[in-house]
Amino acid sequence: MKLLIPLKEIMIAPGKRFDPLESSEEEVIERIRKVYGVIAEVMEISIQNDIVYIEFRDATPEKFNEAMKNLEKGVEETGCRFPD
Repeated sequence: MKLLIPLKEIMIAPGKRFDPLESSEEEVIERIRKVYGVIAEVMEISIQNDIVYIEFRDATPEKFNEAMKNLEKGVEETGCRFPD
């Protein structure tokens, strides 16, 4: 599975979105890895044209489900929601 997220939508701290003047793309990738913890070991993360690409590789169903729960929690905390 591959997720595409606009870079400007990435939260780098509670209530703080990515600002290219304050954080590098490498710092954003590192922040995403920290948020996902052990699940990050099955993620490929890259940034191209201001889009963050997160691809889950070789993820067990359990790790994938855990990653999706973390993503949903993060989305809810930012006040966003998944489309229906």
